[in-house]
Amino acid sequence: MKLYLEHSKADQRGNGEMVVIQNVQSLTSIKPVYIMAEFLKVRPIRQGNLFCHFGGQPLTRFQFTSVLSKVLKTIGVDYTKYKSHSFRIGAATNAAKLGLSDDEICKAEIEAWFVVSSIVKKAFVAARDSPGGVSLGPQRLGINMWWQGKGGMIWTDMYKKIKTLLKVNDKPQYLIMHCAANDMGKTKLKELIENVNTTLGKIQLLLPDTNIIWSQLLPRRKWRYSEDVNAMNKSLIRLKCSIAAKLVRNGGGYIEYPDIKPNDELLFDRDGVHLSEKGTEIFLNTICAAIEQFSKTGILVYPKLY
Repeated sequence: MKLYLEHSKADQRGNGEMVVIQNVQSLTSIKPVYIMAEFLKVRPIRQGNLFCHFGGQPLTRFQFTSVLSKVLKTIGVDYTKYKSHSFRIGAATNAAKLGLSDDEICKAEIEAWFVVSSIVKKAFVAARDSPGGVSLGPQRLGINMWWQGKGGMIWTDMYKKIKTLLKVNDKPQYLIMHCAANDMGKTKLKELIENVNTTLGKIQLLLPDTNIIWSQLLPRRKWRYSEDVNAMNKSLIRLKCSIAAKLVRNGGGYIEYPDIKPNDELLFDRDGVHLSEKGTEIFLNTICAAIEQFSKTGILVYPKLY
Protein backbone atom coordinates (compact mmCIF):
# COMPACT_ATOMS: atom_id res chain seq x y z
CA MET A 1 0.00 0.00 0.00
CA LYS A 2 1.38 3.42 -0.97
CA LEU A 3 0.46 6.69 0.69
CA TYR A 4 1.55 10.03 -0.74
CA LEU A 5 1.79 12.77 1.88
CA GLU A 6 1.65 16.21 0.30
CA HIS A 7 2.38 17.87 3.63
CA SER A 8 3.65 16.70 6.99
CA LYS A 9 5.36 18.26 9.97
CA ALA A 10 8.51 16.30 9.16
CA ASP A 11 8.47 17.68 5.60
CA GLN A 12 9.39 21.26 6.44
CA ARG A 13 10.51 21.93 2.85
CA GLY A 14 7.17 20.89 1.36
CA ASN A 15 8.62 18.28 -1.03
CA GLY A 16 6.00 15.64 -0.31
CA GLU A 17 6.79 12.04 0.58
CA MET A 18 5.71 8.58 -0.55
CA VAL A 19 5.20 6.11 2.29
CA VAL A 20 5.17 2.40 1.41
CA ILE A 21 3.54 -0.05 3.82
CA GLN A 22 4.32 -3.69 3.18
CA ASN A 23 1.57 -6.31 3.11
CA VAL A 24 2.99 -8.55 5.85
CA GLN A 25 1.48 -12.03 6.02
CA SER A 26 2.85 -13.10 9.41
CA LEU A 27 0.21 -14.52 11.73
CA THR A 28 1.74 -12.79 14.76
CA SER A 29 2.02 -9.27 13.37
CA ILE A 30 -0.39 -6.43 12.91
CA LYS A 31 -1.61 -6.32 9.31
CA PRO A 32 -2.07 -2.64 8.44
CA VAL A 33 -2.73 -3.25 4.73
CA TYR A 34 -5.41 -5.83 5.47
CA ILE A 35 -6.97 -3.60 8.17
CA MET A 36 -7.05 -0.62 5.81
CA ALA A 37 -8.65 -2.71 3.06
CA GLU A 38 -11.35 -3.82 5.50
CA PHE A 39 -11.90 -0.25 6.63
CA LEU A 40 -12.28 0.98 3.03
CA LYS A 41 -15.07 -1.57 2.51
CA VAL A 42 -17.25 0.26 5.05
CA ARG A 43 -15.99 3.80 4.47
CA PRO A 44 -18.45 5.93 2.44
CA ILE A 45 -17.35 6.43 -1.18
CA ARG A 46 -16.63 10.13 -0.94
CA GLN A 47 -13.73 12.45 -1.64
CA GLY A 48 -12.12 14.04 1.39
CA ASN A 49 -10.62 12.96 4.69
CA LEU A 50 -9.75 9.28 5.06
CA PHE A 51 -11.38 9.03 8.46
CA CYS A 52 -14.88 10.42 8.24
CA HIS A 53 -18.48 9.88 9.25
CA PHE A 54 -20.97 8.17 6.96
CA GLY A 55 -22.15 11.61 5.88
CA GLY A 56 -18.62 12.50 4.79
CA GLN A 57 -17.87 14.93 7.63
CA PRO A 58 -14.26 14.61 8.81
CA LEU A 59 -13.54 12.99 12.16
CA THR A 60 -12.46 15.62 14.67
CA ARG A 61 -9.45 15.20 16.94
CA PHE A 62 -11.78 15.08 19.95
CA GLN A 63 -13.82 12.26 18.40
CA PHE A 64 -10.69 10.36 17.36
CA THR A 65 -9.22 10.55 20.87
CA SER A 66 -12.54 9.57 22.46
CA VAL A 67 -12.79 6.44 20.32
CA LEU A 68 -9.11 5.65 20.97
CA SER A 69 -9.67 5.85 24.73
CA LYS A 70 -12.70 3.54 24.54
CA VAL A 71 -10.82 0.97 22.46
CA LEU A 72 -7.78 0.96 24.74
CA LYS A 73 -10.00 0.63 27.79
CA THR A 74 -11.82 -2.30 26.18
CA ILE A 75 -8.58 -4.22 25.55
CA GLY A 76 -7.26 -3.49 29.04
CA VAL A 77 -4.68 -0.82 28.23
CA ASP A 78 -4.24 2.27 30.44
CA TYR A 79 -5.92 4.78 28.13
CA THR A 80 -4.80 7.77 30.23
CA LYS A 81 -1.26 7.34 28.86
CA TYR A 82 -2.29 7.72 25.22
CA LYS A 83 -3.67 10.70 23.31
CA SER A 84 -3.62 11.89 19.72
CA HIS A 85 0.00 13.03 20.21
CA SER A 86 0.98 9.39 20.68
CA PHE A 87 0.65 8.92 16.91
CA ARG A 88 3.30 11.55 16.24
CA ILE A 89 6.17 9.52 17.74
CA GLY A 90 8.95 9.28 15.16
CA ALA A 91 8.33 12.66 13.55
CA ALA A 92 11.47 14.12 15.11
CA THR A 93 13.52 11.20 13.80
CA ASN A 94 12.17 11.66 10.29
CA ALA A 95 12.85 15.38 10.45
CA ALA A 96 16.44 14.72 11.48
CA LYS A 97 16.86 12.35 8.53
CA LEU A 98 15.75 15.18 6.26
CA GLY A 99 18.63 17.27 7.59
CA LEU A 100 16.58 19.70 9.67
CA SER A 101 18.25 21.46 12.57
CA ASP A 102 17.31 20.82 16.20
CA ASP A 103 15.64 24.24 16.25
CA GLU A 104 13.49 23.38 13.24
CA ILE A 105 12.55 20.02 14.76
CA CYS A 106 11.47 21.72 17.99
CA LYS A 107 9.29 24.10 16.01
CA ALA A 108 7.50 21.13 14.47
CA GLU A 109 6.08 20.30 17.89
CA ILE A 110 4.40 23.64 18.64
CA GLU A 111 0.67 23.47 19.38
CA ALA A 112 -1.66 26.47 19.49
CA TRP A 113 -5.28 26.30 20.63
CA PHE A 114 -7.80 28.86 19.48
CA VAL A 115 -10.88 28.75 21.73
CA VAL A 116 -13.59 31.13 20.61
CA SER A 117 -17.32 31.79 20.42
CA SER A 118 -19.52 31.72 17.32
CA ILE A 119 -17.02 33.57 15.15
CA VAL A 120 -15.01 30.34 15.04
CA LYS A 121 -17.53 28.74 12.71
CA LYS A 122 -16.85 31.01 9.77
CA ALA A 123 -13.20 31.46 10.65
CA PHE A 124 -12.63 27.70 10.79
CA VAL A 125 -14.34 27.09 7.45
CA ALA A 126 -12.38 29.93 5.85
CA ALA A 127 -9.13 28.64 7.36
CA ARG A 128 -9.86 25.09 6.22
CA ASP A 129 -10.27 26.28 2.63
CA SER A 130 -7.21 28.54 2.74
CA PRO A 131 -3.76 27.51 1.39
CA GLY A 132 -2.50 26.97 4.92
CA GLY A 133 -5.45 24.80 5.90
CA VAL A 134 -6.83 24.95 9.44
CA SER A 135 -3.33 25.67 10.73
CA LEU A 136 -3.14 28.79 8.54
CA GLY A 137 0.25 30.06 7.39
CA PRO A 138 2.05 29.12 10.67
CA GLN A 139 1.99 25.49 9.52
CA ARG A 140 5.13 26.21 7.51
CA LEU A 141 6.76 27.09 10.83
CA GLY A 142 5.65 23.82 12.35
CA ILE A 143 2.80 25.38 14.34
CA ASN A 144 -0.43 23.43 14.48
CA MET A 145 -3.63 25.40 15.14
CA TRP A 146 -6.48 23.59 16.91
CA TRP A 147 -9.81 25.42 16.57
CA GLN A 148 -12.36 24.89 19.31
CA GLY A 149 -15.55 26.67 20.32
CA LYS A 150 -19.30 26.83 19.97
CA GLY A 151 -22.01 29.23 18.90
CA GLY A 152 -23.25 31.51 21.66
CA MET A 153 -20.30 30.71 23.91
CA ILE A 154 -20.10 32.95 26.99
CA TRP A 155 -17.16 33.59 29.26
CA THR A 156 -18.30 31.24 32.04
CA ASP A 157 -17.92 28.37 29.53
CA MET A 158 -14.22 29.06 28.96
CA TYR A 159 -12.54 27.40 31.95
CA LYS A 160 -14.68 24.28 31.69
CA LYS A 161 -13.99 24.09 27.95
CA ILE A 162 -10.22 24.23 28.47
CA LYS A 163 -10.32 21.54 31.15
CA THR A 164 -12.29 19.33 28.76
CA LEU A 165 -9.73 19.86 25.99
CA LEU A 166 -6.92 18.88 28.36
CA LYS A 167 -8.54 15.47 28.79
CA VAL A 168 -7.91 14.65 25.13
CA ASN A 169 -4.75 16.57 24.31
CA ASP A 170 -1.46 17.75 25.77
CA LYS A 171 -0.99 21.28 27.07
CA PRO A 172 -0.39 23.73 24.21
CA GLN A 173 2.43 26.24 23.84
CA TYR A 174 -0.14 28.92 22.96
CA LEU A 175 -3.73 29.33 24.14
CA ILE A 176 -5.62 32.05 22.25
CA MET A 177 -9.05 32.97 23.60
CA HIS A 178 -11.71 35.01 21.85
CA CYS A 179 -14.78 35.15 24.06
CA ALA A 180 -16.93 37.41 26.31
CA ALA A 181 -18.57 39.54 23.59
CA ASN A 182 -21.79 37.57 24.12
CA ASP A 183 -21.70 38.66 27.79
CA MET A 184 -21.66 42.36 26.89
CA GLY A 185 -24.87 44.09 27.92
CA LYS A 186 -26.06 41.04 29.82
CA THR A 187 -23.44 41.32 32.55
CA LYS A 188 -22.40 44.65 34.06
CA LEU A 189 -19.07 45.80 32.67
CA LYS A 190 -17.24 45.97 36.02
CA GLU A 191 -18.48 42.51 36.96
CA LEU A 192 -17.52 41.11 33.55
CA ILE A 193 -13.98 42.51 33.80
CA GLU A 194 -13.61 40.95 37.25
CA ASN A 195 -14.95 37.60 35.99
CA VAL A 196 -12.59 37.54 33.01
CA ASN A 197 -9.54 38.46 35.10
CA THR A 198 -10.39 35.85 37.74
CA THR A 199 -10.78 33.11 35.15
CA LEU A 200 -7.59 34.12 33.34
CA GLY A 201 -5.76 33.77 36.64
CA LYS A 202 -7.14 30.25 37.07
CA ILE A 203 -6.17 29.36 33.51
CA GLN A 204 -2.60 30.58 34.07
CA LEU A 205 -2.37 28.35 37.15
CA LEU A 206 -3.76 25.45 35.14
CA LEU A 207 -1.34 26.09 32.25
CA PRO A 208 1.78 27.64 33.82
CA ASP A 209 4.02 26.90 30.82
CA THR A 210 1.52 28.03 28.17
CA ASN A 211 1.55 31.45 26.55
CA ILE A 212 -1.91 32.87 27.32
CA ILE A 213 -3.14 35.17 24.56
CA TRP A 214 -6.24 37.36 24.68
CA SER A 215 -7.77 37.85 21.23
CA GLN A 216 -9.21 41.36 21.43
CA LEU A 217 -12.97 41.29 20.98
CA LEU A 218 -14.31 42.73 17.75
CA PRO A 219 -16.65 45.71 17.53
CA ARG A 220 -20.17 45.14 16.24
CA ARG A 221 -22.70 47.02 14.20
CA LYS A 222 -25.50 45.53 16.29
CA TRP A 223 -25.66 44.29 19.88
CA ARG A 224 -28.14 41.83 21.30
CA TYR A 225 -28.78 43.51 24.63
CA SER A 226 -28.65 47.18 23.63
CA GLU A 227 -29.68 49.40 20.76
CA ASP A 228 -27.02 51.99 21.62
CA VAL A 229 -24.26 50.62 19.39
CA ASN A 230 -21.80 53.43 20.09
CA ALA A 231 -22.11 53.03 23.86
CA MET A 232 -21.61 49.27 23.59
CA ASN A 233 -18.51 49.61 21.41
CA LYS A 234 -17.07 52.15 23.87
CA SER A 235 -17.68 49.71 26.72
CA LEU A 236 -16.00 47.04 24.63
CA ILE A 237 -12.87 49.21 24.36
CA ARG A 238 -12.79 49.60 28.16
CA LEU A 239 -13.09 45.83 28.57
CA LYS A 240 -10.35 45.14 26.00
CA CYS A 241 -7.90 47.64 27.48
CA SER A 242 -8.43 46.42 31.03
CA ILE A 243 -8.04 42.71 30.24
CA ALA A 244 -5.10 43.14 27.87
CA ALA A 245 -3.17 45.35 30.30
CA LYS A 246 -3.51 42.95 33.22
CA LEU A 247 -2.73 39.88 31.12
CA VAL A 248 0.45 41.49 29.77
CA ARG A 249 1.53 42.38 33.32
CA ASN A 250 1.10 38.70 34.21
CA GLY A 251 3.23 37.46 31.31
CA GLY A 252 0.54 36.92 28.69
CA GLY A 253 -0.25 38.80 25.51
CA TYR A 254 -2.95 39.85 23.09
CA ILE A 255 -3.89 40.16 19.43
CA GLU A 256 -5.52 43.38 18.21
CA TYR A 257 -7.43 43.73 14.92
CA PRO A 258 -6.95 47.40 13.97
CA ASP A 259 -8.30 46.93 10.44
CA ILE A 260 -11.72 45.71 11.60
CA LYS A 261 -13.81 48.79 12.35
CA PRO A 262 -17.58 48.96 13.00
CA ASN A 263 -18.14 51.75 10.46
CA ASP A 264 -16.97 49.52 7.60
CA GLU A 265 -20.15 47.63 6.74
CA LEU A 266 -18.33 45.51 4.12
CA LEU A 267 -16.54 43.70 6.93
CA PHE A 268 -19.74 42.43 8.55
CA ASP A 269 -22.59 40.13 7.66
CA ARG A 270 -26.12 41.45 7.51
CA ASP A 271 -26.66 40.58 11.17
CA GLY A 272 -24.04 43.21 12.08
CA VAL A 273 -22.35 40.72 14.44
CA HIS A 274 -20.48 38.11 12.44
CA LEU A 275 -17.78 38.94 9.93
CA SER A 276 -18.30 38.89 6.19
CA GLU A 277 -15.98 36.96 3.89
CA LYS A 278 -13.73 39.99 3.62
CA GLY A 279 -13.79 40.58 7.37
CA THR A 280 -12.99 36.94 8.06
CA GLU A 281 -10.03 37.11 5.69
CA ILE A 282 -8.63 40.10 7.60
CA PHE A 283 -9.28 38.29 10.90
CA LEU A 284 -7.39 35.18 9.76
CA ASN A 285 -4.50 37.13 8.24
CA THR A 286 -4.06 39.01 11.50
CA ILE A 287 -4.02 35.79 13.52
CA CYS A 288 -1.49 34.29 11.10
CA ALA A 289 0.83 37.29 11.38
CA ALA A 290 0.49 37.39 15.16
CA ILE A 291 1.37 33.74 15.69
CA GLU A 292 4.34 34.03 13.35
CA GLN A 293 5.58 37.02 15.36
CA PHE A 294 5.06 35.18 18.67
CA SER A 295 7.04 32.13 17.54
CA LYS A 296 9.89 34.09 15.96
CA THR A 297 10.39 36.94 18.45
CA GLY A 298 8.71 35.90 21.68
CA ILE A 299 6.88 39.24 21.72
CA LEU A 300 3.30 38.39 22.71
CA VAL A 301 1.65 41.66 21.70
CA TYR A 302 0.40 42.09 18.14
CA PRO A 303 0.76 44.53 16.48
CA LYS A 304 3.99 45.29 18.35
CA LEU A 305 4.08 48.42 20.48
CA TYR A 306 6.97 50.70 19.60
